[in-house]
Amino acid sequence: MSEMFRVASVAGFTRRTARVAVAGAVVFIAACSGTDSVDPLGSSPSFAREATSLATPVASVAVNGSTVTVSWAAVANAVEYQVVIEGGLSSEKTTATSVVYTNAPNGSYAAKVRALGTAANNESGFSAAFAFSVNVAATPRDDTPASDVTPPIITSSVVGTLGSNGWYTSDVAVSWSVTDAESAISSSSNCTALSITADQQGTTYTCSATSAGGTSSSSVTIQRDATVPAIAFGGNAGTYTVDQFVSITCSASDATSGIASSSCPGASGAAYQFNVGSNGLSASATDNAGNGNSASTSFTVSVTTGSLCNLTQRFVSNAGIANSMCVKLNAAGAAIARGNMQAKAGPLGAYVKEVQAQTGKAISAANAAILISLAGKL
Repeated sequence: MSEMFRVASVAGFTRRTARVAVAGAVVFIAACSGTDSVDPLGSSPSFAREATSLATPVASVAVNGSTVTVSWAAVANAVEYQVVIEGGLSSEKTTATSVVYTNAPNGSYAAKVRALGTAANNESGFSAAFAFSVNVAATPRDDTPASDVTPPIITSSVVGTLGSNGWYTSDVAVSWSVTDAESAISSSSNCTALSITADQQGTTYTCSATSAGGTSSSSVTIQRDATVPAIAFGGNAGTYTVDQFVSITCSASDATSGIASSSCPGASGAAYQFNVGSNGLSASATDNAGNGNSASTSFTVSVTTGSLCNLTQRFVSNAGIANSMCVKLNAAGAAIARGNMQAKAGPLGAYVKEVQAQTGKAISAANAAILISLAGKL
């Protein structure tokens, strides 16, 4: 005979509904699922035992500074382990037998481990909590300013009109910028702005400054010439008669940068060699700064009966013949003085004829031509 029994519990088994068969004095109880039956007359009954709990791991903790190592011995039939750190560190699962936490914050903690098998209920209990603490001394804050190893940076500014060869041809403004990103400027010298308003040869200006990084300096050399070259004519009498000598000089100078180029003609020689009337001289000059200038002058050459007589006496080798010629010129001069231009023509014509007669004798042909030409200008 057989009956259904509900077994409250049997050691080593889970609570199940079982069918019990009684055969003589022997009672077989099979662990069943649902209402599975056990045949007492068949072969010996088999029992399917539920998975048992795993052994509890024995954990230890090693602390090295802020590095925490939790380790334990392997547990038979365990496939992984769960590590729980109470106090703030993360929990995790691992197949290894140790877990390392780095950069753990200072504080008090407790570590425990349990083993896990393949079934959901195949696990151990947690190991006893292993208390530990992390106490790493904080690195003192260094508020010391970084050392300055570079001196100040000094930058110059030069504003002006730059001419030739590095010369400025206007007023010049010089200023300085002094900076140091790493430390304060402790002192400076000659770093104030300045203005150069007068001509000067090359003059050097130096700004120097000191900081914790050392001392530096910066220099600029300024040469200024805003004045044009000077051009001067000398010795010009203004008016000359043909018997006089002309000696006019021309000079170009520059007191600061010097003359780079010039065209400065003078005039020198017997007045009769120049045009009767107005004569002009023109000059120009440029200095080394690029400033340019020009100037001019003039003089007048005139012929009179007296000056022509003097020139005749100079050209005619025979004094008696020269005196004869001058008598005729003096008569023409008297007529001119009276305003009688017709009376001038007679003695002047006689003068020309006598010069022509003496050409190649008492007077050279070249000089005779000069005297006749000048007589025509009276």
